[in-house]
Amino acid sequence: MSTQEWYKPTHENVSPFDSSYREEFKLPPERTEQELRSLRAVISAMHKKPRVLDIAGGFGRIGSELTRQGLVKPLINLDLNREFLQLARKGGVEKVVQGDMRNLPFQEGSFDLALIMFTSFGYFDDKDNFRVLQEAYRVLDNDGVLVLDLPNYSRILHNFTVDRQIVLSDGSFIHYKKRVEGQYLIEERKRTKRNQITENLLPIKLRIYLPKKIIELCQQAGFKKIDLFDQKLEKFLPSASRRLWVVSKKA
Repeated sequence: MSTQEWYKPTHENVSPFDSSYREEFKLPPERTEQELRSLRAVISAMHKKPRVLDIAGGFGRIGSELTRQGLVKPLINLDLNREFLQLARKGGVEKVVQGDMRNLPFQEGSFDLALIMFTSFGYFDDKDNFRVLQEAYRVLDNDGVLVLDLPNYSRILHNFTVDRQIVLSDGSFIHYKKRVEGQYLIEERKRTKRNQITENLLPIKLRIYLPKKIIELCQQAGFKKIDLFDQKLEKFLPSASRRLWVVSKKA
């Protein structure tokens, strides 16, 4: 499968994963630390330092910390975006690989733990999204674990907000307009600069996976034990949890 950079701009549009990504989608340190606490608990239950594949690991937000804390051995950050991989390496991730999450360039059983964090799942159609899960299953060892971090779409749909806006450090702002179209959540984005010139940014389009469906997909991919949690590894509550963590074990 080609590693064509599908996130690149087309015509006048700008990719949602361009140079302003880190500011536009910046997460508070408290969230990252909470995720790390939960991942430390997952790793602790494995009773060994796992070989970790951070799928679509971007600029190494999670991988760099797991490496720095000595919790993994080793960790590979895979992403299609070369610029993000360079940032990950600068941040302390020793091993980075450019590749497509639908066609992982690793042999079967190469890893003990696979991560798909920060809503990195759901950008494709159903066939390719399922392919991502199949590939994660393939590269995991017999007792391997996949941690899949998703939005809680149940909560989003119940508390649907159409419009939102953020202000960037250069004084421009981005206006988002959200809608549901079939089985997809689409967020249109328009950036207005300080001189009032506006540009349309590439929309973000995510496949909505509710708990029952994502469990079915993980089972079809081959995973034997699938548990649902929130981001604190506590009981997942469809009406209240902010995130859905799907922890799937290969055997």
